[in-house]
Amino acid sequence: MKALILFLISLWTGNSFAQTSVEKNEGGTTIVKLYLDDYVCSESQWVYLHGYKDWVSGNECTIFDSVFVAQGEHVVQLQTYIPEAQAVNILFEKQGPLNMQLAIEPNSSLGITVCEEDGDVSIFKRAGQGGSLNNRLHDFLKERSEYLRRIGTLHQEKKAEEAQRLERNTFEKRCTMLLNADVAEEAYEMAVCLKIDFRSYSEEVADILEQIALKFPTSGLIQEYMHKKKGLPATAEARKCSLRIQELRKKRKDILFYPQKIGDELILSFPDAMGNELTTDHRAEDFVLIDFWASWCVPCRKEMPDIKKVQEQYGKRLLVYAISLDTDRKAWQAAIGKDGTGSFVHVIGTYPNGQPTQNMKRMRVHSIPKNLLLDKNQRIIAKDLHGDELMQLLDSLMNQ
Repeated sequence: MKALILFLISLWTGNSFAQTSVEKNEGGTTIVKLYLDDYVCSESQWVYLHGYKDWVSGNECTIFDSVFVAQGEHVVQLQTYIPEAQAVNILFEKQGPLNMQLAIEPNSSLGITVCEEDGDVSIFKRAGQGGSLNNRLHDFLKERSEYLRRIGTLHQEKKAEEAQRLERNTFEKRCTMLLNADVAEEAYEMAVCLKIDFRSYSEEVADILEQIALKFPTSGLIQEYMHKKKGLPATAEARKCSLRIQELRKKRKDILFYPQKIGDELILSFPDAMGNELTTDHRAEDFVLIDFWASWCVPCRKEMPDIKKVQEQYGKRLLVYAISLDTDRKAWQAAIGKDGTGSFVHVIGTYPNGQPTQNMKRMRVHSIPKNLLLDKNQRIIAKDLHGDELMQLLDSLMNQ
């Protein structure tokens, strides 16, 4: 069945292409143009446009189109014929998103940038050319994300009355938007969010969904979601396509991890707050302490005074390379100021959309606080040093 990936909404970056009037495509097909940055087109690869034939069944997986992209080729064009608006997915074989979801309409064109910062998942990223349906969903989901953030903060602060008021006002606004939706795909995405976000209004939600089912009686997507129609069994061709997509995803996830055993060489490169790549090699210091932390990690923050103490004691002989796992960059910067760790080299292991960078994934950091100590040759000589252990080991090493 068509996957509900709205839980993964986390990307709200724009792109550099100005909005132009290219909605209508005279060729009778729907065209998707992708503008690739240097990272995404750094290798030759196949790009797939896939999804489900919603007008047939939510079980009918298909590959609408595929294109081979040569190394250094920055513009890709995919095309397909669809009888009705629907969500589709872009999958890059090697570099680029594993799942870039777009909303497309029949007989139209859409142009969108694809960059390293999109990470593995990008949901309804704003298009710079055409894509009015896609962009409406982008704006809707951006607003939804802000609502979830605000309601969560109010509950944490125990402001129950204010939270209840916000919830009710937002619910009424969402119901109006849903009832006014003219495109089945748009109504479907809104209906899914309404049901997920407002469980305490289950009876009212059920009534609204009944109205939507009546409004779009020919939409197989909505009728199946509302349990008004049973999805057809997947055909042999659909099963074959589904297996192909699964194989491509699995191949992409088999990444090469960084070695992290004692004695292994480890050279890391992560961006600072300005986007400049800072590496751990070619340093004047005798030792590099790589510290993984986050502003929300209480144990990590408690260790900062100890790390500051050893850095102050050993001065230019020790570099602290602090890698943040924060998804909120303002919180990251605020924590640096509050902890007084401006003397550290601060970098971040997430993209602006909150997803981990490729280098961060290669580190396999499952819990924090975590640290690694490197010698002059970038060899790992110790791991997970905390409190007095860190000071004692450095004392021993410095006196050798």
